[in-house]
Amino acid sequence: MDERTFTKSLTDGLVLVRGSGVPIWVQIRDQLRALVLSGQIEQGATLPGEQELAKRWRVSRTTVRAALAALDREGLLHRAQGVGTTVRFTRFHHELKGLQGFSEDIRARGMIPSSRILSIGECEPPPEAARALQLVEGSKAIYVRRLRLADQTPAGIHEAYLAPGTIDWKQVDENTSLYSLMDQSGIDLAFADETLEAVAASRRDAELLLVPKGTPLLLVTRTTYEQSGRPVEFVKARYRADVYRYTVRLTGKATR
Repeated sequence: MDERTFTKSLTDGLVLVRGSGVPIWVQIRDQLRALVLSGQIEQGATLPGEQELAKRWRVSRTTVRAALAALDREGLLHRAQGVGTTVRFTRFHHELKGLQGFSEDIRARGMIPSSRILSIGECEPPPEAARALQLVEGSKAIYVRRLRLADQTPAGIHEAYLAPGTIDWKQVDENTSLYSLMDQSGIDLAFADETLEAVAASRRDAELLLVPKGTPLLLVTRTTYEQSGRPVEFVKARYRADVYRYTVRLTGKATR
């Protein structure tokens, strides 16, 4: 598709309702986001310039700039002076076939994993975590809550409870893999039980993940065990459903 055809297809696909009470830049942002997430605008595509878009949509360049800047902050677009605005959205596919942490998963995709530590230390875990880790009443667990990013794009929020003595939580920084720390401590991870379900983003989750409140999130709950069968980690991870997808291969003979 040549640039002229692409521009026409892009701009003709947006419907702007003036006087609706919803700011025009928000309408542009939301509709562009939908086009990117649906794949109608492919990864790596370069968008027309602000002036061209403003002319097509009959809005000011300031309005266009506000919409593009918001999508840049969400990680869907990348804006660079002299280069323009390109689509950089990638949906991460995680295959349910092996025990792998977020950092290892993202590195395997050729991306840079990072974290922002939201809370860390020792605490008395909630009942669900205490049961999963088979802790007696009053026991403390190591608690690590982190915002997980891939190439600086918010992807998920991890809340991990670790059995006492598994790691030295003071060694955890923004680039630390908990699984690597456990390996260094001599803990040989064997398997994990994992469940997936859909939840709505709370106001706090929405702020961290740069999505509207109520946006569908993928909730992953995992209990990880070492070779002896002792549970060592309980994690609740909430991922942006628009950037993270799980896949699984089912084998065996079907019966009717």
